[in-house]
Amino acid sequence: MVILHFNRLDMTRVCCASLQGQTLPPAAVIVVDNGSTAHSPQELEAACPPGVIRLRAPRNLGFAGGCNLGIRFARELPDVGHILLLNNDTECPGDLVARLAAELGDPRVGLVGTPMAEGGRRATVAAGKRLWRPFALPVAARPGRRLDYLSGACLLIRGEVLQEIGLLDEGFFFFFEDADYSRRVRQAGWKLAVAGGAPLFHHGSSTIARLGEMQARTYRMGHIRYLRKHHAWPRLAAIPPFLYRLTLDWIMGNAASWRGSLDGWSEGWAQPDPRTAGSATIPGGVRAR
Repeated sequence: MVILHFNRLDMTRVCCASLQGQTLPPAAVIVVDNGSTAHSPQELEAACPPGVIRLRAPRNLGFAGGCNLGIRFARELPDVGHILLLNNDTECPGDLVARLAAELGDPRVGLVGTPMAEGGRRATVAAGKRLWRPFALPVAARPGRRLDYLSGACLLIRGEVLQEIGLLDEGFFFFFEDADYSRRVRQAGWKLAVAGGAPLFHHGSSTIARLGEMQARTYRMGHIRYLRKHHAWPRLAAIPPFLYRLTLDWIMGNAASWRGSLDGWSEGWAQPDPRTAGSATIPGGVRAR
């Protein structure tokens, strides 16, 4: 299990504590400190239960880069096959790991997610979403409809999928890496599955209606990268939602999001062609703290 941590020490403490009574204990719990600046390594050590492995990234590598750091290390440990990615701002029901693992009983399933209870109202949010075509915008899926992707906030990856598909694309910093990975997995012939039972509690927000500057920048960059990888006419598909976002930010007076969207647009197109850049591979060499 890989838990990505950045600054929010109390949430990581709660998340780790919720894993202590799992009916199917994970073979290893790895907390990746993704370049935190709000606390010391000693404070993180004190927040983690005994036996938790801590890794320290040299800087904030983004969601994909931080998760890949943990995955590479985990794959070198004995008795570790499948990998569960888990946000640090989550609390797990006691049977979560067992329910996720049970879905891998179907040999065609490559990724497994779970519904989440989000925010203060604890409204249940689906394990994943569909991408509204032709713009590839995430939208809620109707009950019973096939999902285009599963959320990276809680994502169980079959070991064979990691060997065949590789790791997350580190060209994505914070948004759309889970949509990209799910698509790559489906294109290789694997299925996505959703575990039933009690939802995972997720403290994070279920909406991006009011983005800050960094969130807007990384969202726009991720959207453009996804379109460049998977759309025949990426610029045509990217322009309408970009202009809509700018208009909405102008109406709402959200100058930070406006600036972030403009920067993300420029940086997204300035990246090397993601179709030829290749994906991260498994080899490791990561050292624990």
